[in-house]
Amino acid sequence: MLHCFFPMYLKSLIIFSWHCDRSSVRKKNPLFASNSKVLTASHRSLSPRSLRLCGGLFSSTATGLNSDCNVYLILVLPGLSIQYAKLDLYADSREVVMQEVPIRIPVSGGEISLEGLFHEGKNGRTPVLCHPHPLYGGNMENNVVLAARHALAACGWATLRFNFRGVGGSGGQPGQCENDARDLIAVSEFLRSKGFRSKDSGTLDLAAYSYGAWVALEAIRHGLLPDSLLLFSPPLDFMSFDELKLPTRPALITIGNQDEFCSVESLKKWLSSQPDAKDAVLEILPYCDHFYWDFGNELSAKIKAFLKKNFP
Repeated sequence: MLHCFFPMYLKSLIIFSWHCDRSSVRKKNPLFASNSKVLTASHRSLSPRSLRLCGGLFSSTATGLNSDCNVYLILVLPGLSIQYAKLDLYADSREVVMQEVPIRIPVSGGEISLEGLFHEGKNGRTPVLCHPHPLYGGNMENNVVLAARHALAACGWATLRFNFRGVGGSGGQPGQCENDARDLIAVSEFLRSKGFRSKDSGTLDLAAYSYGAWVALEAIRHGLLPDSLLLFSPPLDFMSFDELKLPTRPALITIGNQDEFCSVESLKKWLSSQPDAKDAVLEILPYCDHFYWDFGNELSAKIKAFLKKNFP
């Protein structure tokens, strides 16, 4: 088994594997069971679940990679030409989505601008996606943010993901919690100025992961009122959520039962203190931790089911 944990900024990755037993490779690896000596990317595209069939060569924990990263698996077999295939890490969850457009979002009175990627949807809804903590490597290329973006876009929703201050091409200093919450409000106003939000409180949706969930709820505490709310693993055992409240809006909250930063017990206790928790749907993913490695498909399915039920 080759367990792989890679930086998300990689654009290309080549994985080599040498095998001494040609028959065992063909028996264990349906990908290479063809009589063809060379399998190119056009022959087969593998999903993370399909990777498990490849004789344990590649662990699907590599789904933490940026979805733009090109990953190739190369087998060197005795007596055979080199065989290779391109691995599609997001094949199970990816549907046809429009290309995102780079944008700059002015905040703090125009003194700072944030980089973002906008995808125009088909149904007039525009979720803003908030990434995990900047001081711990969080950015808009995070695997959970990407899984949510793919699910939302597949349902015809527009998406805007952006980097908090000091991350990627965004200006300012990172990890300033209150500033990030104010910036999220500014992002909402930016969408309104561009015609993607009406003057009332509707047509804005929030999808936020980990630290981003704290930022979203803090912005709500300061007056931002989304039409719906998607929270992925709010870190209640890492940050204080005592003064943060859920709005009276449809809300989906997901958590893994092995989350290191928010136990199921802590989340249920917090929800029990929420006067508007009756509008929240809690989804607990078995065997999943805070980082959702190998759970992108399950998360996408939960998002799509929630959207279908509440916004048919």
